[in-house]
Amino acid sequence: MQRQSQSLSSVAEDKIQVFVSPTSINFYSDDTSSHQVAITVFNPYDFALRYKVLCTAPKKYKVVAPEGVIKARYCADVIIRHKDICPRYENVKDKFRIQVTKPGEKTVIGRKDVIAVLLPTADRTQAAEEAFESVTQQQERLQPPGTGSNRPFTSIETSKPSWIVIVATVVCIAFLMLPSKVSEDSSIPTYLCVSDTKKLVAAYILGLVTMYLFQS
Repeated sequence: MQRQSQSLSSVAEDKIQVFVSPTSINFYSDDTSSHQVAITVFNPYDFALRYKVLCTAPKKYKVVAPEGVIKARYCADVIIRHKDICPRYENVKDKFRIQVTKPGEKTVIGRKDVIAVLLPTADRTQAAEEAFESVTQQQERLQPPGTGSNRPFTSIETSKPSWIVIVATVVCIAFLMLPSKVSEDSSIPTYLCVSDTKKLVAAYILGLVTMYLFQS
């Protein structure tokens, strides 16, 4: 009962959610390419985080960049290598815990557990899909400047032009279509005449608006 209350209190201490990918790891004894994996730790918050990786069986693994600081809205890769592949460890579940604190502080404000399992063989029916996904992930990881280093992550959003831009475009086009001079027998009122200077200003503004629309 006391142990259960302690576990509940430790969960209550977590103030923020920790985001990692993947949330589980499978190593395969007959596939050497699976003996090393990368866990990405994300920091979607507006403040920096210090992370630290713990393990229930540290002698079986080698961890590259087991701790570090992630800047706000950045992420970092942690490389985990299984260095003791043998049948006695197959189907045994180990846990990696990623816990985070604020830089300069010791209080843990969040944690995430990642389960790691060594399996005897890979599922050959999913080999093609797994190979395609792993290649894609490896190609993406070639871009960051090094293991454990921070890199930004942003979502791509499509923005629509505001109503001010639309109104400015319509007004500029209307100014350019108005005449500069009208003859005496013309039916167009004189107050609709626009000077060449105003047309130049309208053309300049229309050019700026066009550049804004192409860049947005």
